[in-house]
Amino acid sequence: LVLAVQAGRGGRIRGCPLHERPPLRAGAQQGLSFDTISGGGPNAAVIHYHPSEHNHSLITKNMIHLLDSGGQYLDGTTD
Repeated sequence: LVLAVQAGRGGRIRGCPLHERPPLRAGAQQGLSFDTISGGGPNAAVIHYHPSEHNHSLITKNMIHLLDSGGQYLDGTTD
């Protein structure tokens, strides 16, 4: 997941899937090792959290934010 944030302005976050950006290591990247997990505030503590229409929050300036992602490569897996 690639994020772009307007820092300090309470702006929205834009995300795009990892496969839509250039490979992190040319030719070695095979895809994600699991779906990216992104949660802010109390949701950052929820194991395997995924936002829904009714269960989500806006990330504010002083809020803790968890972004957990991993990749599968020809020579190993990251988390």
